[in-house]
Amino acid sequence: MISSITIQNFESHEHTDIELSPGVNVFIGSTDNGKSGIIRALKWLLANRPLGDSFRSHWGGDTSVALTLENDFQVVREKGKSAKDNCYRISTTPNSLEAPGTTVPEPVAQLLNIDEINTQYQLDRPFLLLNTPGEVAKYLNKIVNWEAIDRAQSYVKTKKNDLNRTIKSRTYDLEKKEESLKKYDYIDDFEIDLKALEKKNNFFISLKDKYTSLFKSIQLIESIQKDIEANKKNYPSEKEIDSYIKKTEQLEKLNDSYETLNSQVRKIETLKIQLSDMRKKYSKKKEMLDKLTPETCPLCNQKMPKK
Repeated sequence: MISSITIQNFESHEHTDIELSPGVNVFIGSTDNGKSGIIRALKWLLANRPLGDSFRSHWGGDTSVALTLENDFQVVREKGKSAKDNCYRISTTPNSLEAPGTTVPEPVAQLLNIDEINTQYQLDRPFLLLNTPGEVAKYLNKIVNWEAIDRAQSYVKTKKNDLNRTIKSRTYDLEKKEESLKKYDYIDDFEIDLKALEKKNNFFISLKDKYTSLFKSIQLIESIQKDIEANKKNYPSEKEIDSYIKKTEQLEKLNDSYETLNSQVRKIETLKIQLSDMRKKYSKKKEMLDKLTPETCPLCNQKMPKK
């Protein structure tokens, strides 16, 4: 419920504050004193109409209409010189709401829950009594939101018809394609024949590779035989080869003996080095003993023998 109205620079209202009472409120006054201007100011806020600047007062300044609701919420419709000043404001929202064309911002419409259907001018026809059945149905649909249901039904019907047309078209295309594919029925048998042919071809390729390898081996053998025949005189005889083998074996044995002797020699050299080290250590020990042994015996005063 609206508790107060404030009108600023709208038609004949330079600044008007109206406190409303609960229930029915009646505005009484002589002609051209701004009674209808109050209704037009309310319609400007509720429906964002009229457009333009014709309703703005001639003395200038920003135009605004503010409604205060019984829960102290406030809705303000403002219009100034710049485009950004053409907006709505709600006390529960810090930012202004744009008002393009005749569109009322959704937060404002939800908060007020009032439409132009709730307003009627002095010279308007009695509500719904003189309207055509179609106009009455339109109003009733709008009141109970049947328009949304009608739009939804119309949308669903349109989509259904589109789908039916699409299904019919696709079915026809499918039948034509299936008919055109019948001429390729032989492909299944052809695939079987193709697999058998591939097996035979693979077998033929394998035989060809074996033949090529065998042919190369024969050529190599023939080439070697020719070389043997051509160089037969230059090759050693079998006896000479046996003699070479025996000498080679003897040489290998001598080489093994040499390695064994060489190993013994290395061991002897190592022992010589160790013996030399021991002699040096012995000499040092003897020198230390000589230094520690006195020249005469402390018991008998006889000279100690030198070892």
